[in-house]
Amino acid sequence: MLSYRNLLALGVLVYCIQANPTNIKIDIHCDEPSVTNWCAYMELYEEDFWTGNEEITTAFWCTTEHQKSLDYPKMQLSWDYSLTYEIGYQLSHTCTKDGKHKCMKSEIQSVLEYGEGSLSFNNTIYDIGYDGKCKDINA
Repeated sequence: MLSYRNLLALGVLVYCIQANPTNIKIDIHCDEPSVTNWCAYMELYEEDFWTGNEEITTAFWCTTEHQKSLDYPKMQLSWDYSLTYEIGYQLSHTCTKDGKHKCMKSEIQSVLEYGEGSLSFNNTIYDIGYDGKCKDINA
């Protein structure tokens, strides 16, 4: 009987640790008409105070469009010792009045680790952020 209890406890533990997929959508707007071409480098990360921020994915682009949309369906994120993921991104971009780099960070959003979750970011970035390229996500 003891072995069945151990097996049941192990099954519950494995179920709890296995996180479910998270859908992430990011819409970035560079709506200033005077900006005809802009570039950006984005780092999507999971904020973690205990082990440091964990990079989920990166993207780089240059475009003449005023909006860039990024879809990350069913991302399998690693367990981070809590019940929620805290997701954000930082963006080094040239959607500025002088064409020089600025760094901005999104607001952090939380989503439950268990059950399929969804997050959506929608940011206008014209001339937003501090001067220069972004530093490491753990800085």
